[in-house]
Amino acid sequence: MASSRTERLMENAEGLDAIIIANDGEPFLDSSFWYVTEQNSGCFESSYAVVKKDGSMDVIVNVLEEETARTGKGDVKVYHSRADLETYFRDALKGCQNVGFNVHNASYASVMGIKKLVDFDFKITDASDALAATYAIKDAKEIEATRKACKISSQVAMELPGYISEGVSEKEVAAKMDARMRELGGTGNAFDTIAAFGANASQPHYMPGDYRIKQHDVALFDFGTKYDRYCSDMTRTVFLG
Repeated sequence: MASSRTERLMENAEGLDAIIIANDGEPFLDSSFWYVTEQNSGCFESSYAVVKKDGSMDVIVNVLEEETARTGKGDVKVYHSRADLETYFRDALKGCQNVGFNVHNASYASVMGIKKLVDFDFKITDASDALAATYAIKDAKEIEATRKACKISSQVAMELPGYISEGVSEKEVAAKMDARMRELGGTGNAFDTIAAFGANASQPHYMPGDYRIKQHDVALFDFGTKYDRYCSDMTRTVFLG
């Protein structure tokens, strides 16, 4: 029975010799990179995780990410030049004939660039289904992080009636909610906080503005926090008066 995330991933990746997760940077940041390395911080632009058939993993990063990378899973390889990348990828993919990529996030340029780095050919395969099947089963660490994120947003939900009074603006309440989630231990917003008052509450994806709440207005809130990169999502409606 596989125990680590990478071992479970390769069990789900039937016929693949390796999976490469290419984290090119905006707009091609791939949350799979943080998942397999079990990192909860870092930028990791131009970084790569090469998961091998036995579940072992090379984490190839630039020098700016070295210190953070060493706090996570995998064998960290630090590159300073294209020659370093060539060496690391050739070593990691030696003997591989069928290599998977997360096609929903990897750019064509990145996939072709990696292929050019090695001196042998391999078949490119979509590994997104294997990744999805692996994500679907949460380990204890993921469950605990999700519970903590939900606990934080639930606390803010209970406090919402105390945040609104006649004359307060949507922006002011949204800012207070964001700050409160941080105070309670959140590490970032799951998405942009929605605070919509009066007629604005009919818009499900409204951006908080300068409207100030009046007596008998409805106030719609949609918000969530992150805890170690795991998210909560909650919607609540409050009436003033």
